[in-house]
Amino acid sequence: SESKSAIDQAFRDLLKELIVQKQKGTDDNQVKIDDLTWLIKISTICAKSGLASVSLPFILLVDIFDCLTLRVCQRMFGYVEKEMQTWKDTAFDAMGKVYILRMCNDLLRRLSRSQDTIFCGQIRLFLSRYFPLDERSGLNVMSHFNVDNVTSYTKRDMVDSQTASAEGVMDVEDGEISEGDDDEKKAEKNKTPIDYNLYYRFWSLQDFFSNPNLCYSNSGWNALTTSSRVVLDVFKSYKLEALTSNKSTKTDNDNPSDQDGMEISDSCDNAMDVSNRYFAKFLTNEKLLDLQLNDSQFRRTILIQFLILFQYLTSTVKFRPTSCTISERQQQWIERSTKLVYQLLEETPPGGKQFVKLVREILSREEYWSKWKNDGCPSFVRPGVSTESSDSSSAPRKKRKISRHYSPTSHKIELGNPELTRLWNLSTDNLSACKMSGEKFTPTIKDFFEEAIEQCDPEAQVEEEYKLVNNLVFRWRSFRILAVQSSIIFPTSSSTPSSTTSKADFLAGALAEMAKE
Repeated sequence: SESKSAIDQAFRDLLKELIVQKQKGTDDNQVKIDDLTWLIKISTICAKSGLASVSLPFILLVDIFDCLTLRVCQRMFGYVEKEMQTWKDTAFDAMGKVYILRMCNDLLRRLSRSQDTIFCGQIRLFLSRYFPLDERSGLNVMSHFNVDNVTSYTKRDMVDSQTASAEGVMDVEDGEISEGDDDEKKAEKNKTPIDYNLYYRFWSLQDFFSNPNLCYSNSGWNALTTSSRVVLDVFKSYKLEALTSNKSTKTDNDNPSDQDGMEISDSCDNAMDVSNRYFAKFLTNEKLLDLQLNDSQFRRTILIQFLILFQYLTSTVKFRPTSCTISERQQQWIERSTKLVYQLLEETPPGGKQFVKLVREILSREEYWSKWKNDGCPSFVRPGVSTESSDSSSAPRKKRKISRHYSPTSHKIELGNPELTRLWNLSTDNLSACKMSGEKFTPTIKDFFEEAIEQCDPEAQVEEEYKLVNNLVFRWRSFRILAVQSSIIFPTSSSTPSSTTSKADFLAGALAEMAKE
């Protein structure tokens, strides 16, 4: 153990020298990833061979990610992903899980969710591939909610609602000429009436979305139903219209002739692309609510939150408190509201119907996931089924030999199949069976060419296209038989055919010679 500790410390000292020497420059590129990866590879070999501690490679990785900048860490993390099978090895599996989980969590704390989204996703995907699906440390088995995710919005007395509604439209500075007044007057007829009551009801729903257990109290349920009715009525009354104008950002490679197909594909792409932008948090300014309600992606986000909440309230959760139950009347309200939400999603452009199909599929998969957690998260790896009895399981199993069995009474070799047994026992010896008269399938010249010779006779009056000598397959077989059984196709010097003679004419002449013989 003392030698292993000394080797571990030597590796850490060498790593420190590499990092200090490379970081003397101001550029992060001074740190060569190759030097660090080779050090990790050597430490892995030492750990597997027993010269160093099993945890040495992971300790070095933790030191590397603690000392380097985020840009270099992202490059180094690519090596960690590449060597995933090494970390899953039985020699490192038990010890490596703790270190890798701690290392990835430390990296996630250093990263910004709004600026380093790619690196954050890279780390989370690595963890999802590294740990098995039934790893309990990555499962919310007790069904806890992230109550720390609080959406902050303006809260004040309802008396000030009139002032809020008057200030709901963005002011125009004195002396500024507003363009498009006519368009604004036309659009104002379809404009959603924004007041503090709608603003408060809208954003108060986030409290129930982040913590559904608030819905089980009487006051919470009343607040949920009231706010939901107000918001859904606004969505139902003020529907969005699909964009009919062509996009100006289309490239020259697009086909302008197929306008209908282009509009359909655009709608499908927009319906599928629900994660093309990332928002760290909702923008809850009162002046932005009007713009948000007219954004199809924002509407879909809120409506999907409704569906997730309703599915949780009606599903079976193992660790839900016994007091958290809903009545039959509440169940009926949830069913009506769910139908309305799906209807609003279908009416939200673009590609509403296709988007609803995707949402239904995702939520149905979520039901299977919840059922699996209620069953205690059983492993997906099923043990092999043994067909032997418990008594014979202890004895070594003899391999079954698939062989021929000789029957002394009938002097036959049994092959386990009646037809195979019959064929095998046609003869006592395989070589003699091949020499049997029934195994000779090559016809004689007389039998094979009898019909063709008759067709060559002018008195038969057979048309040229129906003669056998003009059949490619017959000609090929004829030359094969004649080459083995006759010398007539080997012309002498006096009867050598010219280069213009076709194969059909040559075969017809050969048949005429055979007819004379």
